[in-house]
Amino acid sequence: MGGELDHYRASFDQLQGSSESGTWLTQLRQSAMDQFTVEGFPTTRHEEWKYTSVKSIAELQFGVADEGRGPEKAAACRFSNASRTVSLVNGVMETEPDKSALPEGVIVCSLKSALQDHSELLKGQLGQVAKHDQNTFLALNTAMISDGLFVYVPDNTVLAEPIEALFYSSPSEMPAVSYPRNLYLLGRGAKATVIETFLGDHDRRYLTNCASEIVLQANASLEHIKVGIEGPSAYHVATIQVDQARDSRFISRSFSFGGALVRNDINSNLNESGAECDFQGLYLATGTQHVDNHTAIDHRVAHCKSREVYKGVLSAKSEGVFNGKVYVRKDAQKTIAEQSNKNLLLSPDATINTKPQLEIFADDVRCTHGATIGQLDAESIFYLRSRGLSDEQARAVLVRAFAHEVIDGLANEEMQTRLGQLLETHLAGEKE
Repeated sequence: MGGELDHYRASFDQLQGSSESGTWLTQLRQSAMDQFTVEGFPTTRHEEWKYTSVKSIAELQFGVADEGRGPEKAAACRFSNASRTVSLVNGVMETEPDKSALPEGVIVCSLKSALQDHSELLKGQLGQVAKHDQNTFLALNTAMISDGLFVYVPDNTVLAEPIEALFYSSPSEMPAVSYPRNLYLLGRGAKATVIETFLGDHDRRYLTNCASEIVLQANASLEHIKVGIEGPSAYHVATIQVDQARDSRFISRSFSFGGALVRNDINSNLNESGAECDFQGLYLATGTQHVDNHTAIDHRVAHCKSREVYKGVLSAKSEGVFNGKVYVRKDAQKTIAEQSNKNLLLSPDATINTKPQLEIFADDVRCTHGATIGQLDAESIFYLRSRGLSDEQARAVLVRAFAHEVIDGLANEEMQTRLGQLLETHLAGEKE
């Protein structure tokens, strides 16, 4: 394993050499790199990676991607107003939003700029919400912190329109990796929507190792939407870590439409009474794609709520993994937690490993969880065919109905339409 990590150490040494020594960020990077060096990449012997092998990532030895430039077609993939859109190419900020379109006090800029101009906001938050000992990919991302997206919304400020970040991977001929690091801070009573969209060159092999840290103060509300439409040779590993204060609300919507191997870790700590989170996800895979969704919701105190619904549509020889953990600690009385994972297998060769988990140490709670795995209902297909639809059309109608529960849950109608189009593109690909 040691030799496999040499080029990562070389990239790290180059980054550290270009930074001021002795700063808190330099020390954070060093601590994270030390951990990554000790642990290396996980194997299927690790419980959290039991059904997801990253051997291909370890063997490819990705180099750090050049800054590059995003093509015009990347802008066409945005879901929101152009004035609130930022673009990052290979993890480096390329374009920032029109600052005149932002309310007073709101900051939307590159993490690199924020480290220089707003260090007082970042210190004590960056690398402290998502701690690098959580997983080895997060440790590597932390060791390589350089750029990403920083969003700060001050107390009692409401952003009526979403902020969208387009993360485009445009690697060179050799396999390359980018390390976008995002930090979102919402003050008391603040409200915002952030959309993260990941895409890249379809004919290139690359790795995106991304991490987003989110802090919600009392009564704050964030809707976080993540859309992955990367190429069939892309690898994507990401961690989203949230800390929630009293009466805050976190809404997560995760959509995976592409990638050779995709791993999403989404975790929220409900730290104070009245906090709520709502996780919903849709993952579609075909060919030999592998999609892994790991979630963890930690009910640390009483009177908090969580809801989770993940749906998967798997065809050909694709593989899916869902592992959802809900912790209810001893003092977290009056907890309400619901969790559901439903999977539709369109091929006898498609597989899903699903493991919804509840760990409850309180006695006055209302918690449910469950998982289903099935194929398209033969009676429903027969009914639709009796109404004049072909077998192919009937199957497509049923898949749409299954998937649209998550899509239709979005408040933004434009996003519903665009995601519906991505679903149609996926279904069209199934016919080819």
